Amino acid sequence: FGSRARTCVTAHSFRLAPSRRPTCSAMQLFQLAALAALSSARFTQALLAGFIDATEFSPYPNYSGSLRVTGIVVIGHVDNRTQTLSFHFLGADPACTSSADLSVKNACGVHIHAGATCQNAGGHLFDSSVGVDPWLNVVYTAGASGSTQGSGLRVTTGIHIESMVGNATFVVHDVAGGRVACAEFFQQQLTPEQVLVGPFQAYPGSSASMTNLGGAVKLLEFGSGNFTAQMLDYDLPFYDAACESADITGVANACGIHVHAGLTCASAAQVGGHYHSGSTDPWPVAVYKGKAGRTPLVVTGEALSYFRGRTLVVHDVSGARIGCAKVPPVTVSDFSKLAPLRAGNFTPHPTYQGSLRVRGTVWVGQDGEDTQVLAYDLTGVDPACNASGAACGIHMHSYSASGVGDPVFSASLPSNPWLPVRYAASGGAASAVNVRVTTGLPSSSLRGAIVVMDAKGEPVAWAPLKPAEMLPGWTLGESWEKYPGYAGALTASGEVVIRNVGDKGLAQVVAFHLEGVDAACGVANMTGVANACGIHVHAGKSCAVAAEVGGHYWNKTAQETDPWLVVGYVAPGGKAAGITTPIATGVSSVQDRTFVVHDSTGARIACHRIGSTDTTRIEMSTTRPSGGSGQGGAAATGGGSTTTEAANSSTAGEDGGVGLTDGAAGLPLACGAWLLAMTMASAAQ
Repeated sequence: FGSRARTCVTAHSFRLAPSRRPTCSAMQLFQLAALAALSSARFTQALLAGFIDATEFSPYPNYSGSLRVTGIVVIGHVDNRTQTLSFHFLGADPACTSSADLSVKNACGVHIHAGATCQNAGGHLFDSSVGVDPWLNVVYTAGASGSTQGSGLRVTTGIHIESMVGNATFVVHDVAGGRVACAEFFQQQLTPEQVLVGPFQAYPGSSASMTNLGGAVKLLEFGSGNFTAQMLDYDLPFYDAACESADITGVANACGIHVHAGLTCASAAQVGGHYHSGSTDPWPVAVYKGKAGRTPLVVTGEALSYFRGRTLVVHDVSGARIGCAKVPPVTVSDFSKLAPLRAGNFTPHPTYQGSLRVRGTVWVGQDGEDTQVLAYDLTGVDPACNASGAACGIHMHSYSASGVGDPVFSASLPSNPWLPVRYAASGGAASAVNVRVTTGLPSSSLRGAIVVMDAKGEPVAWAPLKPAEMLPGWTLGESWEKYPGYAGALTASGEVVIRNVGDKGLAQVVAFHLEGVDAACGVANMTGVANACGIHVHAGKSCAVAAEVGGHYWNKTAQETDPWLVVGYVAPGGKAAGITTPIATGVSSVQDRTFVVHDSTGARIACHRIGSTDTTRIEMSTTRPSGGSGQGGAAATGGGSTTTEAANSSTAGEDGGVGLTDGAAGLPLACGAWLLAMTMASAAQ
């Protein structure tokens, strides 16, 4: 941006200590805030080379005060020596007001420290070549409740962002300079989750002289859980120039860029209001300061995928809506990033000297953002693991070139969630499905190995986890309709991708992202309720008439047990997202069949006909799905007739195995999610 601009510091709630506060023009401040400039629909990539973020804050070791900081911090890459700093915190020191005494060293500071862990955070992280400590004047201003937000401050540390991953911590200080909270940086996001939106059209009913306004906005996602946040990179040739310098304090929606609940820009009545699930609207902070730039962090608590298909609105300085664009819906390419993890080819653990030789497969699916679901089919395990009190663990551990490390789970959890995960052996074999483990980590953090223990708790065997390779499959998107005869209020919508897995493709994996489903799933006790919260492929070929939908679809000749009984969803706030482990149906195609969603009572609430096969073979990598609450919608389609699939000698099974009605045996761990049916060995080979 030029040498003069680089000497200035842009601030949202950041301040510089008085002794180091330069004078900057409004344009210079804007230029610094524009961390990623856009040109039409093409983004400049130099400032998007990488990010690190942290949300798992805990009290600083030995801190005995009452402050409890929570929130998110995002560090961005500018060049090999400079980073940007953005954050949103709750529970910081309310004494850190605009009039606080900043002559106290580290007073109200927010700093990167040189230690790899919070137990040994060390001093400020910077290279001596930059001279004066660049962190001394990086401070926050908090409100009465301790809330504070900062955006886009450049800090020249003399260190590349890559060297900070796993080697740095973030520390929040109080007004006295004391260290009150700390978080560790676990991993780098070279490319965060993102969606490109545009071009924009004139808002319906506006006085704009042009219908097609052009422009583009990129939505970037950071954080996890309640502190999932977005930043918006924008290039708006139609922006209101008054927003560069106007005081918009108290003017609702002035100069805003906001995601709205509506699914179309066709009419003003359909765009709706701001899209958010909580009681507090997070969008007022998302404002633009000129033609191009980046907004502050918008802490929505929502995964970016839940904005897909909605609308993005640009406001002028008065708060009026001037531009609208539809956020692209979730596509097959988005789901191509989802896959279960698979561990096979077990080898003896480096420390094991015994005679056990474990064989088989362990699959790891995803349940929302912080929970994993295991299914396994193993032989050669410890036959002594059939008594109470035996250790017999089957756990996920970190793994690197140097070997197998510690169990994988968030440091914010009070205890190791893997300790209760044990297998029960019968003749040296063990199998199970629906083993849920809340690690507290998003799936993007899961890189490791499965370790199998013996009855004494000693590691016997291990195998690295790798994303499974998916075969061609089927995509379900816009054509959801209420199940024939369903009169309830639930209106399911969203996306489902079904992929074949295994050399013979006789098992399927289901990736799903649904809204408007039953929020009781995952909360209420569904024990013994057949098909409660199920998501299943059915034998029928039409959603038009209930009698034509049929029962669950699988090859009853190949296996007697209905593999769909254990496949379900949990839906906090009416939203469900996840990726199953393989469902061993014994069929190689579900084309032209139907896909049915059930509520917590087992009733069928929505139906979608499965269309033609996607031909792309994709080796999938993991990404994080997320739950939350929101709105639904449905459109209608359907057609076809009910037949059996002769090509692979499959027969149509019924829900619960009885007639064409939902019934029979209860759903084990109903509403517990994403899991598979068994005959894992055939699915894994």
